Amino acid sequence: MTYRLATQEDCPCLARLNHQLVQDEGHRNRMTVPELEVRMRDWLSGDYRAVIFEAAAEVMAYALFREQSTEVHLRHLFVVRHRRGQGIGRWAVQTLRWHFWPSTKRLTVDVLVTNKNAIAFWRAVGYSDYALTLEIQPDAAAGP
Repeated sequence: MTYRLATQEDCPCLARLNHQLVQDEGHRNRMTVPELEVRMRDWLSGDYRAVIFEAAAEVMAYALFREQSTEVHLRHLFVVRHRRGQGIGRWAVQTLRWHFWPSTKRLTVDVLVTNKNAIAFWRAVGYSDYALTLEIQPDAAAGP
C-alpha cells in the first residue's frame, strides 16, 4: 500500500468517500456530494491536509486532519467498505503518526457515541476517552 497527500484534483473522490462516511457513521449531516466537494476544496485550501491510501491504483482509505499549535485533530478517517477488517485503518493511523504527525502534539478525534465500532477502533489504536458532548436539539427545547 502507498500513501500520498491529496490535491484539489482529488476532491471529487474525497467527497464521494466523505458521503459514504457520513452514511456509515449515522451522522445527521445531509450535504450532497457536490456540497461535500466544495467543503473539501475549502478545507484543503486552508489548514487541513488529506492523505490518500492506495493499493494497485485503488483508493483504500483517506484521512483528513488539521495540525494546530498543540494538537493534531483528525476530522476524518475512512476505509472503503469492501476493505474493512483488513488492518488498513490501523496501518493508516500508524502511517499518519510516523510520517505526518509530530510525536510532541496531542492527537484528537471526535466520534459519535452511537458509532460503537469506531469507538472500539479508536481505543484499539491508542486513543482514550476524554470528553462527551451532550445536547438538546432546538425543537425539543421549544419553550412557552
